[in-house]
Amino acid sequence: MGLTGQVKLSKSRVLIVGAGGLGCPVGIYLSAAGIGHISLVDHDIISTSNLNRQVLFGKADVGKLKVEVARQKMLLQNDSIDVTAIPYRIDLHNAMKLISGSDLVIDCTDNLPTRYLLSDACELANKPLVFGGIHKFQIQMSVLNHTQRISYRDINPYDDQKDRPLSCNEVGVLGPVAGILGTLQANEAIKVLLGLKGVLDGKMYVFNTLNLTGNLFSLKRTSAHIKVIEVRPEYDFLCSTQALEISVEELLDLTDFDLVDIRDRSETPDSLITCTSEPDMAKSKLVLMCQKGQRSLKAINEFKIKYPKKEIYSLKGGVLALNERVVQKQVETGLLKN
Repeated sequence: MGLTGQVKLSKSRVLIVGAGGLGCPVGIYLSAAGIGHISLVDHDIISTSNLNRQVLFGKADVGKLKVEVARQKMLLQNDSIDVTAIPYRIDLHNAMKLISGSDLVIDCTDNLPTRYLLSDACELANKPLVFGGIHKFQIQMSVLNHTQRISYRDINPYDDQKDRPLSCNEVGVLGPVAGILGTLQANEAIKVLLGLKGVLDGKMYVFNTLNLTGNLFSLKRTSAHIKVIEVRPEYDFLCSTQALEISVEELLDLTDFDLVDIRDRSETPDSLITCTSEPDMAKSKLVLMCQKGQRSLKAINEFKIKYPKKEIYSLKGGVLALNERVVQKQVETGLLKN
């Protein structure tokens, strides 16, 4: 690489979308490599249940914004770079602005709508996108919208008849699997920025961490080119000005809302803040809550039919995330000893 390559990295601007299991190793390796400016986008807070794979964080960080803690750790690694923490969702309304200021984008997310949006926005902005995905022990990686102009839609064509693939939170994932993929994504990003040979341009690398076998596949353009970012069913909640999910932090800042527990009465633990099983018609907002957040997200459409004039949300992480944050706040305020 030499001095010329290092100077090139120091002048590069990279956008990392997602500060979880993939974003953590990507962020720390790119900061160590001397990428001049790194922007990190994620609206979520740190949870105990994710610490096995989000290796930039520890127990003392639970309840804090991922991007703020990640920024601090990355600057400890290398204080000669700039790191911008962006603590909100990338969505239909801000994607082009966030992406246009970067030389390269890295997809470290774990949901289908954002992957479609990032791919489409990078295609319009003519920015390369380092894509990575995990399913159980298998990782997939490619560089999209580079010289071969491959889109995420070529890998996974949108079909509204197909079931939504499960996320890592739903299926489960070993921490080292996320670490392997995140490290490979960081490596691929550096190769793209330096113009090195061997980039996964028009290729998909699939690696099975269970039996340590890998395959390299060639990709072809099969989808129509994106001409404009607009409301599309594959963007899911990203199409709306109001997201369907809210975090515990967002919930605690709400006023005039009713927290509705849709779980079976036999489920434990109980919520540490007041909730009900039937909506209060006087409240303008309904927040649906289940154990971990999956059932409440699926129940939104049913509640929208019953209560079309209300704003309806799903609590991300469910009662487990809510109770964890309430206890953390009690510790912080001295109401409860750690």
